[in-house]
Amino acid sequence: LAGGLGLVFGVLRDSLGVGSFGADALAMTVVGWLGARSRDWFEGGTPSFVGVYLALGVWAHHLLRAVLGGVPVDGSAARALLVSPVLGAAYAALAGAAAFMAYTAFVGNSR
Repeated sequence: LAGGLGLVFGVLRDSLGVGSFGADALAMTVVGWLGARSRDWFEGGTPSFVGVYLALGVWAHHLLRAVLGGVPVDGSAARALLVSPVLGAAYAALAGAAAFMAYTAFVGNSR
């Protein structure tokens, strides 16, 4: 299901861009599929784990998107491969950990 949702959202996101069509769809599909397959390997009951898991997923998506869509030749390759993925991963980690803490505070600890 996660891979299918990644494909749908990737096609929607690609349809709004002027770049290479399909790169974001493929990147979101791969990251969604890998995330769905690997989440059972870990015990993810802490905000730090959720933050790291989301950061790795966003980082992998940005790098796949940059590689599949073509790295810009105009000198912004470092930004496309280093700055944007790291900032996006940090933002996802902080937002995901905060949302997880708010959710567990609202619902309560189920353990």
